[in-house]
Amino acid sequence: MTDSPAEKNIALVEDFLDALGRFDFERLEALATEDIVFTIPFGPAEFTAHVQGRDEWFAVVRGWSEQLNGTENLHDLRVDALSSTPDELVSFYSSDMEMKNGYHYTNAYIGRFVVRDGRVARFDEYFDSLPFVRSLGGTVTVPGSGQA
Repeated sequence: MTDSPAEKNIALVEDFLDALGRFDFERLEALATEDIVFTIPFGPAEFTAHVQGRDEWFAVVRGWSEQLNGTENLHDLRVDALSSTPDELVSFYSSDMEMKNGYHYTNAYIGRFVVRDGRVARFDEYFDSLPFVRSLGGTVTVPGSGQA
């Protein structure tokens, strides 16, 4: 059994990411505050970059799930709590999934979490948006390179 606040929060974020990767909304409801804030600071312009509230966030996640054949297959998870503020955590993880359009999508992520009263109150997700755009059939042209 974990004793320290940091250990409890690390276990919470690990459970949260496992539930997210499986699209387990029942578990996510128990793990997230009702007023959770979710942001994707560097996502594509067309992507929902900021939502507040569990219902609004669930709508975004359900939209993602409709693009996939199966789960996000999150793996190589590492979570660290800040030593000065154990309610703030940073995670590193990867995904490996099949899109319904036939594309294979892999990416690496950094997540920032804030925990309040034993639940996730904030989740910021950072990732390389180029593989994501390509997995949806989009192209990205690098100026001057002639490559997409």
